[in-house]
Amino acid sequence: MAKFLRLHIRGIRSVGDEDHNVHKIEFLSPCTLINGPNGTGKTTTIEALNFVTTGQMPTQKKQAFIHSTDTKNTAQVEEHSLTIKYPDGTTNSLTSKVCDFNKAILHHLGVPKAIFKYVIFCHQEDSTWPLSEPKELKTRFDDIFQLTKFVKAQDRMKKLVVEYVSLENHGIRRLIANRAKLAPTVDSVPTMRQ
Repeated sequence: MAKFLRLHIRGIRSVGDEDHNVHKIEFLSPCTLINGPNGTGKTTTIEALNFVTTGQMPTQKKQAFIHSTDTKNTAQVEEHSLTIKYPDGTTNSLTSKVCDFNKAILHHLGVPKAIFKYVIFCHQEDSTWPLSEPKELKTRFDDIFQLTKFVKAQDRMKKLVVEYVSLENHGIRRLIANRAKLAPTVDSVPTMRQ
């Protein structure tokens, strides 16, 4: 089972972008409850987790989400790091320079992006999507259950079966034709007795 151990937040929403402003969150096992009064950073934490897992910024809040990107005579390198600790104790570290970070996280967590987007990190304003129009609802469920991939795979398998049956039928017809050609020759060869 994959889980988050800790999250360091810096330069997002009300969290400053200097080293001393880093917010460090240690996640508890099996569950961490995020609560507190207004202005304590609950939404910031959730939006940071959403950004880390899916790469999506909050809708229509991009300007308020990340601090200004103005240069302040400092070199800034945007980097993500992921350390994977396996049950046998071995570890593997990945950085954004080595791989597509968000795909790696989703792969290791084993959860489709749509579940993060529509279920786990569904914003309070969008939480009524299960009551939306049937067409939009079907699209979201298709994303969540990855039905589009399933339907494409199913169509491909049907085509392969038709192709295979066609090849088999062609082979059987050839065998029947060859048998008809060889029948007189086989009949003319004396049978061998033991």
